[in-house]
Amino acid sequence: MIILGIDPGFTATGYSVMTQIQNKQIILDYGYISFPSKHALPERIGTFYTYFQKKIIDFNVTHI
Repeated sequence: MIILGIDPGFTATGYSVMTQIQNKQIILDYGYISFPSKHALPERIGTFYTYFQKKIIDFNVTHI
């Protein structure tokens, strides 16, 4: 099981990708993506979608 956790926001969104092996949680990736406030909301949503679509594919995410 590989989990993607997202803390959404309009100008910045934090995330982590983690898994559990036995009783131990392991962080595979974490960080944030920022969206310039001068960009229109549809553009920010497109950036969000593309960024997290790649994370889901790269890490074979099974749960969000």
